[in-house]
Amino acid sequence: MATITTRGTCSFCGESFSQRGMGRHLIACKARKAAMQEPLGVGRSQPRTTTIYHLKIAGTYLPYYWMHIEIPGDKTLQFLDSFLRDIWLECCGHLSAFIINGVHYMSMRFEDYPEDKDMKVRLHEVLSPGLTFEHQYDFGTTTYLTLKVIGEREGQVIGRDVLHVMARNDPPEQPCDVCGKPARWICSLCLWDWESEETRLCDDCASRHACGEDMLLPVANSPRVGVCGYIG
Repeated sequence: MATITTRGTCSFCGESFSQRGMGRHLIACKARKAAMQEPLGVGRSQPRTTTIYHLKIAGTYLPYYWMHIEIPGDKTLQFLDSFLRDIWLECCGHLSAFIINGVHYMSMRFEDYPEDKDMKVRLHEVLSPGLTFEHQYDFGTTTYLTLKVIGEREGQVIGRDVLHVMARNDPPEQPCDVCGKPARWICSLCLWDWESEETRLCDDCASRHACGEDMLLPVANSPRVGVCGYIG
Protein backbone atom coordinates (compact mmCIF):
# COMPACT_ATOMS: atom_id res chain seq x y z
CA MET A 1 0.00 0.00 0.00
CA ALA A 2 1.27 3.47 -0.85
CA THR A 3 2.49 5.74 1.94
CA ILE A 4 -0.41 7.67 3.48
CA THR A 5 -0.05 11.28 4.59
CA THR A 6 -2.74 13.35 6.28
CA ARG A 7 -3.45 16.96 7.04
CA GLY A 8 -5.61 18.52 9.73
CA THR A 9 -7.32 21.80 10.56
CA CYS A 10 -6.40 24.06 13.46
CA SER A 11 -9.48 24.56 15.65
CA PHE A 12 -8.37 28.11 16.48
CA CYS A 13 -7.66 29.71 13.08
CA GLY A 14 -9.12 27.17 10.65
CA GLU A 15 -5.92 26.77 8.63
CA SER A 16 -4.83 23.38 7.29
CA PHE A 17 -1.42 21.86 8.01
CA SER A 18 0.45 18.60 7.63
CA GLN A 19 1.03 16.43 10.67
CA ARG A 20 4.54 17.79 11.14
CA GLY A 21 3.51 21.35 10.40
CA MET A 22 0.59 21.31 12.82
CA GLY A 23 2.78 20.94 15.90
CA ARG A 24 4.87 23.94 14.91
CA HIS A 25 1.79 25.94 13.99
CA LEU A 26 -0.01 25.39 17.29
CA ILE A 27 2.97 26.72 19.20
CA ALA A 28 2.97 29.93 17.14
CA CYS A 29 -0.76 30.30 16.30
CA LYS A 30 -1.92 33.85 17.17
CA ALA A 31 -5.53 32.75 17.48
CA ARG A 32 -4.53 30.08 19.97
CA LYS A 33 -2.46 32.56 21.99
CA ALA A 34 -5.52 34.81 22.20
CA ALA A 35 -7.71 31.88 23.29
CA MET A 36 -5.22 30.98 26.01
CA GLN A 37 -6.08 34.24 27.78
CA GLU A 38 -9.55 32.83 28.48
CA PRO A 39 -10.38 29.83 30.67
CA LEU A 40 -10.38 26.38 29.09
CA GLY A 41 -13.93 25.04 29.12
CA VAL A 42 -17.31 26.64 29.66
CA GLY A 43 -19.81 26.78 32.49
CA ARG A 44 -20.99 28.79 35.47
CA SER A 45 -18.55 27.36 38.00
CA GLN A 46 -15.63 29.36 39.29
CA PRO A 47 -12.45 28.91 37.25
CA ARG A 48 -9.59 27.01 38.83
CA THR A 49 -5.90 27.44 38.04
CA THR A 50 -3.95 24.34 37.07
CA THR A 51 -1.29 23.05 34.71
CA ILE A 52 -2.63 22.46 31.20
CA TYR A 53 -0.78 19.97 28.99
CA HIS A 54 -0.45 20.00 25.21
CA LEU A 55 -0.33 16.38 24.06
CA LYS A 56 0.26 14.98 20.60
CA ILE A 57 -1.27 11.52 20.14
CA ALA A 58 -0.71 9.25 17.14
CA GLY A 59 -1.06 5.65 16.11
CA THR A 60 2.27 3.98 16.81
CA TYR A 61 2.12 1.85 13.66
CA LEU A 62 -0.44 3.96 11.78
CA PRO A 63 0.98 7.46 12.43
CA TYR A 64 -1.25 9.16 9.86
CA TYR A 65 -3.96 9.03 12.53
CA TRP A 66 -3.07 11.82 14.94
CA MET A 67 -4.40 14.64 17.08
CA HIS A 68 -3.28 17.46 19.34
CA ILE A 69 -5.19 18.08 22.56
CA GLU A 70 -5.04 20.27 25.64
CA ILE A 71 -5.98 18.64 28.92
CA PRO A 72 -5.86 19.92 32.53
CA GLY A 73 -3.21 18.38 34.73
CA ASP A 74 -5.70 17.76 37.54
CA LYS A 75 -7.52 15.19 35.37
CA THR A 76 -6.59 11.53 35.74
CA LEU A 77 -5.13 8.97 33.38
CA GLN A 78 -8.52 7.30 33.65
CA PHE A 79 -10.15 10.42 32.17
CA LEU A 80 -7.63 10.46 29.31
CA ASP A 81 -8.19 6.73 28.72
CA SER A 82 -11.96 7.31 28.50
CA PHE A 83 -11.41 10.05 25.93
CA LEU A 84 -9.19 7.83 23.78
CA ARG A 85 -11.76 5.06 23.93
CA ASP A 86 -14.58 7.42 22.95
CA ILE A 87 -12.84 9.09 20.03
CA TRP A 88 -10.69 6.28 18.64
CA LEU A 89 -10.77 2.86 20.29
CA GLU A 90 -13.82 1.44 22.01
CA CYS A 91 -15.35 -1.65 20.46
CA CYS A 92 -15.88 -4.43 23.02
CA GLY A 93 -14.90 -3.08 26.44
CA HIS A 94 -11.32 -4.37 26.34
CA LEU A 95 -8.69 -3.64 28.97
CA SER A 96 -6.16 -0.88 28.42
CA ALA A 97 -2.95 0.52 29.89
CA PHE A 98 -0.63 3.49 29.86
CA ILE A 99 3.10 2.77 30.06
CA ILE A 100 4.93 5.77 31.53
CA ASN A 101 8.62 5.57 32.44
CA GLY A 102 8.33 1.78 32.60
CA VAL A 103 5.32 1.75 34.93
CA HIS A 104 2.05 0.17 33.77
CA TYR A 105 -1.12 2.06 34.74
CA MET A 106 -3.97 -0.38 34.15
CA SER A 107 -7.69 0.06 33.56
CA MET A 108 -8.05 -3.02 35.80
CA ARG A 109 -5.39 -4.36 38.15
CA PHE A 110 -4.65 -8.02 38.84
CA GLU A 111 -3.20 -9.63 41.97
CA ASP A 112 -0.58 -11.43 39.89
CA TYR A 113 0.96 -8.07 38.93
CA PRO A 114 1.24 -6.07 42.18
CA GLU A 115 3.76 -3.69 40.62
CA ASP A 116 1.11 -2.30 38.25
CA LYS A 117 -0.85 0.82 39.23
CA ASP A 118 -4.36 1.97 38.44
CA MET A 119 -5.30 4.95 36.28
CA LYS A 120 -6.60 7.15 39.09
CA VAL A 121 -3.32 9.06 39.23
CA ARG A 122 -3.53 12.72 38.14
CA LEU A 123 -1.69 13.82 35.04
CA HIS A 124 0.47 16.41 36.81
CA GLU A 125 1.93 13.59 38.92
CA VAL A 126 3.31 11.66 35.94
CA LEU A 127 3.68 14.04 32.96
CA SER A 128 6.39 16.54 32.10
CA PRO A 129 7.38 18.46 28.94
CA GLY A 130 9.16 16.27 26.40
CA LEU A 131 7.91 12.99 27.91
CA THR A 132 6.89 10.29 25.44
CA PHE A 133 4.67 7.48 26.68
CA GLU A 134 2.41 4.72 25.37
CA HIS A 135 -1.21 3.64 25.47
CA GLN A 136 -2.42 0.14 24.65
CA TYR A 137 -6.03 -0.88 24.09
CA ASP A 138 -7.02 -4.55 23.93
CA PHE A 139 -4.30 -7.05 24.85
CA GLY A 140 -5.33 -9.50 22.11
CA THR A 141 -5.59 -7.45 18.93
CA THR A 142 -3.80 -4.48 20.43
CA THR A 143 -4.00 -0.90 19.19
CA TYR A 144 -0.85 1.02 20.16
CA LEU A 145 -0.77 4.80 20.59
CA THR A 146 2.24 7.03 21.18
CA LEU A 147 1.69 10.18 23.22
CA LYS A 148 4.12 13.07 23.65
CA VAL A 149 3.94 16.05 25.99
CA ILE A 150 4.63 18.96 23.63
CA GLY A 151 4.39 21.57 26.37
CA GLU A 152 2.65 22.78 29.48
CA ARG A 153 1.25 26.07 30.72
CA GLU A 154 -0.53 27.44 33.74
CA GLY A 155 -4.08 28.44 32.95
CA GLN A 156 -7.63 28.64 34.20
CA VAL A 157 -10.14 25.85 33.68
CA ILE A 158 -13.93 25.85 34.03
CA GLY A 159 -15.93 22.66 34.42
CA ARG A 160 -15.13 19.04 35.20
CA ASP A 161 -14.90 17.11 31.92
CA VAL A 162 -12.63 19.59 30.15
CA LEU A 163 -10.50 18.63 27.17
CA HIS A 164 -9.92 20.49 23.91
CA VAL A 165 -9.08 18.79 20.61
CA MET A 166 -6.95 21.48 18.97
CA ALA A 167 -6.41 19.57 15.72
CA ARG A 168 -7.09 16.13 14.32
CA ASN A 169 -6.14 14.43 11.08
CA ASP A 170 -8.59 14.59 8.20
CA PRO A 171 -9.79 11.12 7.14
CA PRO A 172 -7.02 9.64 4.97
CA GLU A 173 -7.81 8.86 1.37
CA GLN A 174 -7.73 5.08 0.97
CA PRO A 175 -8.42 3.64 -2.48
CA CYS A 176 -10.01 0.27 -3.08
CA ASP A 177 -7.29 -2.36 -3.53
CA VAL A 178 -9.21 -3.85 -6.45
CA CYS A 179 -10.46 -0.93 -8.56
CA GLY A 180 -9.03 2.26 -7.04
CA LYS A 181 -12.33 3.86 -6.08
CA PRO A 182 -12.64 5.26 -2.53
CA ALA A 183 -12.63 2.38 -0.04
CA ARG A 184 -15.61 2.05 2.26
CA TRP A 185 -14.78 -1.29 3.89
CA ILE A 186 -11.85 -3.23 5.33
CA CYS A 187 -11.76 -7.01 5.46
CA SER A 188 -10.80 -7.94 9.00
CA LEU A 189 -9.36 -11.25 7.79
CA CYS A 190 -7.29 -9.92 4.89
CA LEU A 191 -5.95 -7.15 7.14
CA TRP A 192 -3.79 -9.76 8.88
CA ASP A 193 -2.83 -11.59 5.69
CA TRP A 194 0.35 -10.01 4.31
CA GLU A 195 -0.22 -11.74 0.98
CA SER A 196 -3.75 -10.42 0.52
CA GLU A 197 -4.26 -7.78 -2.16
CA GLU A 198 -7.91 -7.15 -1.33
CA THR A 199 -7.97 -5.56 2.15
CA ARG A 200 -9.59 -2.17 1.41
CA LEU A 201 -12.70 -2.32 -0.72
CA CYS A 202 -15.33 -0.06 -2.29
CA ASP A 203 -19.01 -1.00 -2.06
CA ASP A 204 -19.05 -2.84 -5.38
CA CYS A 205 -15.89 -4.86 -4.75
CA ALA A 206 -16.93 -5.59 -1.16
CA SER A 207 -20.13 -7.22 -2.44
CA ARG A 208 -18.01 -9.71 -4.39
CA HIS A 209 -15.27 -10.22 -1.79
CA ALA A 210 -14.51 -13.89 -1.10
CA CYS A 211 -14.36 -13.60 2.71
CA GLY A 212 -17.99 -12.52 2.91
CA GLU A 213 -19.76 -9.48 4.30
CA ASP A 214 -19.52 -10.71 7.91
CA MET A 215 -15.78 -10.04 7.79
CA LEU A 216 -16.15 -6.44 6.60
CA LEU A 217 -15.76 -3.44 8.88
CA PRO A 218 -16.32 0.18 7.84
CA VAL A 219 -13.40 2.46 7.08
CA ALA A 220 -13.11 4.76 10.10
CA ASN A 221 -10.85 7.69 10.96
CA SER A 222 -9.05 5.79 13.70
CA PRO A 223 -5.88 3.71 14.21
CA ARG A 224 -8.19 0.85 15.24
CA VAL A 225 -9.77 0.70 11.79
CA GLY A 226 -10.51 -2.86 10.68
CA VAL A 227 -9.68 -4.44 14.05
CA CYS A 228 -11.91 -6.64 16.24
CA GLY A 229 -15.44 -5.20 16.11
CA TYR A 230 -14.51 -1.54 15.71
CA ILE A 231 -17.01 0.41 13.60
CA GLY A 232 -16.02 3.99 14.51
